[in-house]
Amino acid sequence: GTFMKKYEGVFEIWRYDVSHAKLILRRNKTAQNETRLNICFFNTKFVCLQTSFYDLTIKEIKFCELAAGIYAGSENADLVFCLIDSKNQPGYVVCGAIELVEDNFAYFEPTPFD
Repeated sequence: GTFMKKYEGVFEIWRYDVSHAKLILRRNKTAQNETRLNICFFNTKFVCLQTSFYDLTIKEIKFCELAAGIYAGSENADLVFCLIDSKNQPGYVVCGAIELVEDNFAYFEPTPFD
């Protein structure tokens, strides 16, 4: 089936590692969210995102569903994700893989992807 996940809380673009084409979004622990959540996109080829999301839905979409003219790359075997916040504002990531890690670490502690 198609990948689709929904999460509550504030997510931010945490890091983009150019040499490894790795994008990390993070939700830090808060009074409302007892865990930290790191979402890593590997072999990232295209990113069109706002810098933060309040509540987050990540949905895998077909290449042809990207907004017209937004990405000129080839389809290949890449994964395409649409990221939507609580205001229904979409963003897009084209990448090779996605991994999600939930933990109890603090804001300043490294991610499992470091």
